[in-house]
Amino acid sequence: MNKKISIIGLPLDMGASIRGARLGPSTLRLNGLIRELKSLDLEIKDLGDIEVSNSYEDQVGPKNLKNYQIVKEACTKLYNKVDEIIKTKNLPLVLGGDHSLAIGSVKAALNNYPDLGVIWIDTHGDINNEKISPSGNIHGMSLSAIMGLACEELSNIGQNKNFLKSQNLVYIGLRDLDKEERQVLKDYNIKAFSLQEIDEYSIGKVTKEALKYLNKKTNHIHVSLDIDVVDPIYAPGTGTRKNGGLTPREIFLLTEILSKSDLITSVDLVEVNPLLDIKSQTSVLAIDIAKSLFGEKLL
Repeated sequence: MNKKISIIGLPLDMGASIRGARLGPSTLRLNGLIRELKSLDLEIKDLGDIEVSNSYEDQVGPKNLKNYQIVKEACTKLYNKVDEIIKTKNLPLVLGGDHSLAIGSVKAALNNYPDLGVIWIDTHGDINNEKISPSGNIHGMSLSAIMGLACEELSNIGQNKNFLKSQNLVYIGLRDLDKEERQVLKDYNIKAFSLQEIDEYSIGKVTKEALKYLNKKTNHIHVSLDIDVVDPIYAPGTGTRKNGGLTPREIFLLTEILSKSDLITSVDLVEVNPLLDIKSQTSVLAIDIAKSLFGEKLL
């Protein structure tokens, strides 16, 4: 894996319905993220946070897109910054913020690697669009925008030439899908490993199978990791919790296997909400996950 890491924060939480993830990037830094990554002999550049025009109340947007203008502006800025980072041959680590930011980061990665593969590590599918979303929250529509399955307002953010191919997407950790999202996964034959399959086959086998599946198509993989994939017993500081998630042992094995693949070219770490956390438990876990993903090993 590239040892030159550029960190950029996007303190955005207007893509979600629960406020607080805007504090995620600064909380991760305050809990030692930069220091811990530097301890791995990585070349770390902290580029700070992109300025975001967050609000405290929801704003009506077009086509059932809540807070559209705020999310669009933030994701466009992130797109430009991540595109710039990749062109300098550094690996971008994007700190969230809610998961709508992936519209900017993944679109930028696709601009540089049209054959990009994406491993989406999340409890949720995030593949609703403006027509089927029950909430209008854009963090639940990220992948539709990235794949060109949403309206022009979303799909055109960043760039609209290189969309993610359905066969280049793999989910790991799903356990909460809307009915319409299940149909989208079936219609586009999207590779997905739910918690049931992880329980049956083990996280190690599932992760290796995901890498094998993508490695036939690409040498460039974007990892987008939502901390809510971890069981809330261990990660209470996130906005859309659901019982029955991954244990720390499972998430560390997953990220260590990904790290060893040498295929990772960009990363999102999202949905850490310190307002909901208990004694920084989730922030510290997220930092340990980042360390594992970037090469920390026990032996």
